[in-house]
Amino acid sequence: MEHAGVEHILRVVDAALRATFPDDYDARCMYAAFGVRDLLRAAGQPAEILAGDFLCFSVSHDGRQALMDGFGSPSANPPSHFWVEAAGRRLDLGPSYLPRRSRFHAVPIPPLNWGLSAPLPLYLRYRERQRCHPDVELAPDDPLVERLAGFRSTCARLSASSPSPPWSWLLHGPGAVTRAARSGDRWAQGALHFLKVADRQALPF
Repeated sequence: MEHAGVEHILRVVDAALRATFPDDYDARCMYAAFGVRDLLRAAGQPAEILAGDFLCFSVSHDGRQALMDGFGSPSANPPSHFWVEAAGRRLDLGPSYLPRRSRFHAVPIPPLNWGLSAPLPLYLRYRERQRCHPDVELAPDDPLVERLAGFRSTCARLSASSPSPPWSWLLHGPGAVTRAARSGDRWAQGALHFLKVADRQALPF
């Protein structure tokens, strides 16, 4: 699938999350994963939902505070984060939602559309704990089934539209981060600086 097609899917799912869960759309990664998977499959692209732990570099607007923010706990059950893999790429709206509940005034972070062929940089960390069956669904008696069905209907309805994204670029690989940094993006600049000073051994995973 072309880069533009993947971005369209991320834009649709983001808009559906905001419409369905206006108060806490940023904490609905399971719904986001189902939405992205469904739209990829509707476009003829096999996709899988994964669950596990996630961390992403975050920096404040004044540049004085930074940390690895995200979701992850050795005892998390069910898993703390969900994302999608398709066509050799990892897709996740999660990074773009981290600034909303940050402990400081964090700069925007774009969503993820990153290739799986190379190791992730230190400013992006994913730890897989579960790879779901490609056809995975919630159990019929799961209390979230009805709400998920409503969200999926919204995704399907919005898929024919072109929602405006709240981001200006995607985490599409190291080159995209370098280009964004050269253009003055403060998150990208901070992430590249983090690469120079980060201690891999000090990261949780």
